[in-house]
Amino acid sequence: MFGSLAGLVGDVLKVAVAPVSVAVDVTRAVTKPLADAATEVAKEVKEQLTDPNSK
Repeated sequence: MFGSLAGLVGDVLKVAVAPVSVAVDVTRAVTKPLADAATEVAKEVKEQLTDPNSK
């Protein structure tokens, strides 16, 4: 009986967590390119500000 109850609880948790997992994956797919681009911009600005030949 406890095995069946544990299995039921496990299945309920999988069903409850699945939409959250999908939402996190979709959000990550959208925000990762933006974060990468922002990192590149910051790197370029830093290089321009510290490069003595840029003036």
